[in-house]
Amino acid sequence: MADIESNKPEAGQDVVIDKGEVKLSDLWKKEDYWAIWLGFVLLIVGMIIFLPNPPADMREKIEKSEQILAAEAKRAPFKTVEWHKANDAKSKIKATGESYAKKIKTYLNKTHGWKTNPVQAFVMSESQAESIAAKAKEKYNKVKAASDEALAAAKLAQDAAANAGFKNEKLNMEAKEAINQWRTQERKVSSAKKKTKAKAYNQIPYLIALGIALAIFFGIGM
Repeated sequence: MADIESNKPEAGQDVVIDKGEVKLSDLWKKEDYWAIWLGFVLLIVGMIIFLPNPPADMREKIEKSEQILAAEAKRAPFKTVEWHKANDAKSKIKATGESYAKKIKTYLNKTHGWKTNPVQAFVMSESQAESIAAKAKEKYNKVKAASDEALAAAKLAQDAAANAGFKNEKLNMEAKEAINQWRTQERKVSSAKKKTKAKAYNQIPYLIALGIALAIFFGIGM
């Protein structure tokens, strides 16, 4: 009892009690809520830009891919070459691939990668871009040839499994393994192909403009 009584405030001692109160006005008076509202504004702007401008023939392309996917799923007990190609075609259907989206990306793009010279994160000359693209094309041609060979092997293994009605477990496993090897090579091709498209750039003015725009935009909340 003595310990409990000793913790009691003495007469005349000030006691501060913090009581959290939530008011409706906080939704437009507090900076934290303004950050949320501004985030919603960005989402709405994105919807206004992208939703009315889908890729050309998007619905038809998706339906065609889905038909192939469904048919191949019924035909074989594993994901066939045709299944993967249809799935790849479907995944490439996106608004960010449209010309207007690429233009927007120019202003919102992040800094580029670099290995030995950090300046390349912001600026790359025409000669540097051409040199990188030329080296990348050599590697791309090699991995593309390897991928083509893997695809041919995958088709042969798949045909063997198909001729057995997909009832031979050994042939099915061989086909599945061959297809997986082809897919591994395809990922390398995709990565190598991106580097062949190296182009000159100067990201500095875009980054400055983006920084100013973000400072003004989110400064509203402050």
